Amino acid sequence: MPSVSVQGIELCYTQQGAGEVVLLLHGLGSCKEDWNAQIAALSTQYQVIAVDLRGHGNSAKPRTGYSIRQFAEDICSFMDALQIPQWHLVGFSLGGMIAQQFAVTYPERLYSVVVVNAIPSVVLDNWATRKMFWGRLLTIQLLGVQRMAQAIAQANFPRPEQSLMREQLAAQFAKNDKAAYFRSTRAIMHWNVRPELMRITCPLLAISSDKDYTPVSAKQSQLVEAVPDGHLVVIQNARHLLPMEQPVALNQALLTWLSSC
Repeated sequence: MPSVSVQGIELCYTQQGAGEVVLLLHGLGSCKEDWNAQIAALSTQYQVIAVDLRGHGNSAKPRTGYSIRQFAEDICSFMDALQIPQWHLVGFSLGGMIAQQFAVTYPERLYSVVVVNAIPSVVLDNWATRKMFWGRLLTIQLLGVQRMAQAIAQANFPRPEQSLMREQLAAQFAKNDKAAYFRSTRAIMHWNVRPELMRITCPLLAISSDKDYTPVSAKQSQLVEAVPDGHLVVIQNARHLLPMEQPVALNQALLTWLSSC
């Protein structure tokens, strides 16, 4: 499995296809393999790269460096190491936050940016949000990653016919390093890039599940309307883990978008 040394750590990745580069950034507690359905579809027309973020998958799991800004710097150094000057960036959840941070910090590096089920800030200004994040941290710390994995799998794949996806997700999430997962969760809290969104000069597509944790209206008002060239696509009958739950619909949305940029 190829890897490169960036920011003092090793990042592992996969690379498939030819043409314009599309870089895929996974979500919290996820890994590059969770993009397999997208890699298969996109690599018929593009050169697709999926990387394991700091603290995830097969990449290094250092004790420090867990912030959205540091994740974005990791990605910049990673693409520099691969000698790729410009590309399309697709980020899901945590990866979508990193994609927004990257787009405001390094706008000249992107052809376009796609943000899947993510908003531009996580402000703990209400009880529901505080309960969700502090509940997760307590679960990880006191009960372990496996219990957190089971809760996430049940919440995202609750239907009986989703039992196989639920089992696969729980097994994959349970592999996370406890300390790295805890630190990555903390990285999301209090992050806010909303004041800088006007710096995104490339086209931006927000893709939202209709049953995501945050409502479609939040993506529209906080992200799409805040950037110079923002667009929105809504995927019906889907929860947060869109790349796994609705891969065909997501793939079609991505291919349509990329062909227009």
